Amino acid sequence: MSRGLPWISVTGIAITGCNVLSGVIPLYGFALTNGGPAWATWSYLVIGCMSFIVSLCLAELASAYPTTAGAHHWVYQLGSSRRRAYLSWMVGWLSIVSSVTVAASVAFYFASVLGQLLLSVHRVSLTPAMLVMFHLGAILFWQVMNLLPVRGIGYISTVAGLFALGVTVALITVMLSLAGVNASVAQVPFTAFLNYSGSPSAIYAALSSTLMASFVFCPQDTVIRMSEESRRPERTMPWMITGSTAISLLAGLPLVVTLNFVVIKPIKGLLDEPVPGVKMIVEILGNHAAVTYLSMVLVAISFAGFVRLAAATRVVYSFARDGGVPHSSYWNYLHPRRKTPQRVSWLVAAACMCCIFPFFWGNVEAFKWISSLACISANLCYVIPLWMRLTSEGKLHFIPGAFSLGPFSKLLHVISIIWLIGLSFVLMLPSS
Repeated sequence: MSRGLPWISVTGIAITGCNVLSGVIPLYGFALTNGGPAWATWSYLVIGCMSFIVSLCLAELASAYPTTAGAHHWVYQLGSSRRRAYLSWMVGWLSIVSSVTVAASVAFYFASVLGQLLLSVHRVSLTPAMLVMFHLGAILFWQVMNLLPVRGIGYISTVAGLFALGVTVALITVMLSLAGVNASVAQVPFTAFLNYSGSPSAIYAALSSTLMASFVFCPQDTVIRMSEESRRPERTMPWMITGSTAISLLAGLPLVVTLNFVVIKPIKGLLDEPVPGVKMIVEILGNHAAVTYLSMVLVAISFAGFVRLAAATRVVYSFARDGGVPHSSYWNYLHPRRKTPQRVSWLVAAACMCCIFPFFWGNVEAFKWISSLACISANLCYVIPLWMRLTSEGKLHFIPGAFSLGPFSKLLHVISIIWLIGLSFVLMLPSS
């Protein structure tokens, strides 16, 4: 693969790959219904801080083994000869499931935001077929961009990263200025716990709705997939991994708090809307301004989906290169001139498209399950290399790279493993 990505392009990929807009706006209503404004705020803060700890551990491994393969290569390097092949194979498939379902989820949330915008502003009646069309169209468009040479992907990602940050800041600033925040309501985003889910247990309802924050920070190794196409990845990747998590926290938390201030003003039928976050933006900004800002949000979500699809392509390619998928010799192919995995990119795009069919067949909750599956599989594929780093074989084989946690490594790995396992169990809870 061609090492044509300078650090600024890698930074753009790291920022663009953050799921802030594609996670918070589509899934805010889920957190609001099950826990209220305060739960949306505190769950995002806690999950964000714990995800940053996990990102430190991943950064240490990425610095030592800076390859596109990521977690399954780490497991192979750290494991004993007796079990590393099986564990590496298992982690590789978990990575594929996570990366494909995340890209598919971003496409669906793009379609949902677009559909809600048409419904709220133009009163266009949404049908499942329309959302399917938007979903498939988005993935096909991203796949066309995914065929570009790596330098083209780098240029797009640089612009996309700056654009996504600008849209997020602008949206927060405008909504806060119009929300009429004063001292009497300043505590609402932090103290108003509510339960509109119908569940008799408010605690269960809140725990079952951690998907919004979990999806924003999942998966954290997107930028790692560009390791073999970037320069000096052993030094840049650790900063990109931790930096993207910090940006997701620092940009996403103010957005969640801002939406919490907006929701203080009663909006009739808000929780009955498919995407309450879009309805809130339309109500606070008015139709014309909302169309402008939500159009920019859709562009930012589209860029994020493109980066996720590009990362998923490289996950499958690296696993095929190591012989982990059927007919690996066919999928292990780089375009001779562009040096990008174009054969496998069409396979990944087709898999992302197929994820829409459970929704089309009548289950409106399908993508909440698919997004939860993405987070759970990502968490589990991190747990295994983090655990192996603590074993006697891992200690023997591990050679620190340019980024090291030093004496805090063991403690942070233990905290990360416990957190990822616990969060995975919470994400398995039925939401109703």
